[in-house]
Amino acid sequence: MPHPREETAGNLSSDDATLEKCLERNKTWADNIVQTGVLPNLFKNATKGQHPRIIWFGCCDSRVPETSLLDLLPGDVFVHRNIANNILNEDDSSQAAFTYALGHIHTLEHIIVCGHTKCGGVGGALADTLVTGNVKDADVEKLDVVTRWLLPLIKIRKNQEGIEGWDSKTEDQKMQIVIEENIKQGVDVAQRAVQKVFNEAPTSELKEHLKSVKVHGLCYDIANGTLKAVETVEELDAWTARRT
Repeated sequence: MPHPREETAGNLSSDDATLEKCLERNKTWADNIVQTGVLPNLFKNATKGQHPRIIWFGCCDSRVPETSLLDLLPGDVFVHRNIANNILNEDDSSQAAFTYALGHIHTLEHIIVCGHTKCGGVGGALADTLVTGNVKDADVEKLDVVTRWLLPLIKIRKNQEGIEGWDSKTEDQKMQIVIEENIKQGVDVAQRAVQKVFNEAPTSELKEHLKSVKVHGLCYDIANGTLKAVETVEELDAWTARRT
């Protein structure tokens, strides 16, 4: 049976977006969770703490709701999202999420860095005309905050422009290349974060746990709702050996 909002998904009316309506829908949702008997203890169990197996680094895009597309529930996924799933070594927000989750949530087994098709952030990086030279030489003080945030993606684009055949690709092909290169960079940053927390781990038990954490680079296809693997999955020992 079709969902009652199938035809309006992604096009919520102003009337339905009011705080009053949001609170009303929330109460209906919470009541249904308990009263249908399918998950009667979901909220009770949530008060005992979180025990997710997955940490998800994704994009802010409203069309990519990680818990829904993985068919999971509240409490299953620890989440960090930003524009264009831009995972950076120098970004305190994502690094804090890594450090906290890996150091304090000892049930974590998988890190997922997920990009998606039709990404507006990647589209902005492809269309940018403000950064005319090398990204490292850009006068960041003169750039707006969004362009500054997209500089790593602009750098990916500029690097790709130097590869033979780039100009003959369609805009969709160029976008997908930058999307996937960004995912791969995010996977590397994630693995480095695991290594850093491992090096600073206060106990041998935590070190042993971190050795088994796997990092995955995925891309979500908005057109059909499916995920595909982009980057190789490696455990800490294998990743470290490859870089020494």
